[in-house]
Amino acid sequence: LMAAEYIMAQGNGDVILCERGIRTYETATRNTLDVAAMPVLKRETHLPVMVDPSHAEGRAYLVAPLAMAAVAAGQVLCLGNSNPIRDADLAPVASAPVPVFANRGLSGIDGSLSTAIGVALATGAPTTLLCGDLAFFHDSGALAIGPTEPRPDLRVVVADDSGGSIFATLEYAQPRFAAAFERVFATPTGLDPVALAAAYGVPVRRVTSLAAAAEALSEPVVGLEVLVVGIDRSGRAEQARRIATGT
Repeated sequence: LMAAEYIMAQGNGDVILCERGIRTYETATRNTLDVAAMPVLKRETHLPVMVDPSHAEGRAYLVAPLAMAAVAAGQVLCLGNSNPIRDADLAPVASAPVPVFANRGLSGIDGSLSTAIGVALATGAPTTLLCGDLAFFHDSGALAIGPTEPRPDLRVVVADDSGGSIFATLEYAQPRFAAAFERVFATPTGLDPVALAAAYGVPVRRVTSLAAAAEALSEPVVGLEVLVVGIDRSGRAEQARRIATGT
């Protein structure tokens, strides 16, 4: 960083920092890619930061996963309430975890998009929000960003299960309540999140497979976009039971 400051002090502001790996005693790769340097540099400097995983590792099969790891390390994660934050709690914790933000309050799903937009603008880091379709609909007005307002680097990932699937894991989902469950607890809106995002002029797409979702999530977060992932909640209660019992 001091070398970069010296260059800029001489009148050259076209400086990009590049992590290319460091020499260690590791023999499995050419160099050791310091992924942890990404969030540190994002915090310490305004300069753009890039990673060259091919130079660091020297093996073709390592380039893609290390590139995705570097992107993730420099990002911020926001979680919607209800199932998304509970599902994320079950995921393995990375060795260099990213900052995570979530709302709490009287109604936790309110303001999810607005919070994520504020986090992305305040941190200046590429940000991903994982939320359900109800949380997305509740705060969809946040997508109406005026032409003179700053726009965040934010990817909104909508887990679209047509309602609130968290209630499918509770006693309300018992067969004896079936007649009232959808209207009173699941509360599907019948809205299409793709059409709603498009109405605000926000780039949006729907993915229909895990492979397509993984590919979309590996892309850099640039500007504001919405990614809709269809979720089937019909087996949610059984899935929760298997996770809880380890079966």
